Amino acid sequence: MKSRKSPAALLAMWLTAWSSFASAGSLAGTSPEPQMRASELMHVANSVKASDPLEAADIEAAISRYFIALNRGDIGAIMNNYTNDRVLLPFLQPTIVGTEAVLQNYEDTFRQVRFQMHTTIQELVRMSPEWAYVRTDSAGLFTPTKTAKSVAATFHELFLLRKSDDGTWRIARYSFSPTAQLPPF
Repeated sequence: MKSRKSPAALLAMWLTAWSSFASAGSLAGTSPEPQMRASELMHVANSVKASDPLEAADIEAAISRYFIALNRGDIGAIMNNYTNDRVLLPFLQPTIVGTEAVLQNYEDTFRQVRFQMHTTIQELVRMSPEWAYVRTDSAGLFTPTKTAKSVAATFHELFLLRKSDDGTWRIARYSFSPTAQLPPF
């Protein structure tokens, strides 16, 4: 039988989850680890079938850019990878809407945690010429700045992407949830 978590415990779990997912290298934005290539950071599951391989590659590139920026703690690159009407749908928390709120969320997160995540695209669907969604599973380490102790973490994510006027696919909506309880930090 699963035990029920208090609201404070759920908040701590969410903060841990979000922070682990939203921060990579040092707080200054440089990773203490060697630079990762996209091929080391992201994998596309064999079950993903693309009707338009070129568009699929562009959509995959948007996800790769996101995780590279996240692992570096590069807020500017993260924000540039979103549409102007960005929305975060965090685990067990209110929706975060708009540039200033999303920026503040990433800044707060990066002050608390560094992480190194790898992701696998499990599903990629282009729904229209301008919209696609990507479902991913990610695993890696995150390190709370208070303890400097790395902890394993795994997540499910859902990205809703929109093709910009310049032809670049960008994240319009982003949601995630941890797949196991995360330790407090």
